[in-house]
Amino acid sequence: GQVAGGAPIFAPPTEVGQAQETVEVDPRLLRRGRGTIYALRVRGASMRDAGIFDGDLVFVRHTQTALAQQIVVALLGDEATVKTFVPQAQGVVLRAANPAFADIVLSPAQSAALQIMGVVVGVFRQL
Repeated sequence: GQVAGGAPIFAPPTEVGQAQETVEVDPRLLRRGRGTIYALRVRGASMRDAGIFDGDLVFVRHTQTALAQQIVVALLGDEATVKTFVPQAQGVVLRAANPAFADIVLSPAQSAALQIMGVVVGVFRQL
């Protein structure tokens, strides 16, 4: 599937959990831990300064929770995005890693609708 590295993109429910292509990766290249790992192709440049570029594959460990400052794949309604997760007393900020892109600031009510789909554990790009 695809995930936005810019403005969130539509993530049709029919694509969630369905592979469009497969990539075989040596498990030693990814951090240890539990959970299923899946890959998404990034569209956009909002995470450029974190080393995630348009066209990269991000490897995501499926989890519904994240720690502060982890890079996550988040679902807002039917739109998916990859951003840095920054919980705050008054909601959540999904922080871009490129000053040309605005952060997504969520109130406590909006934060309740936020779904963490996983934490980014690796990036692959072809040269």
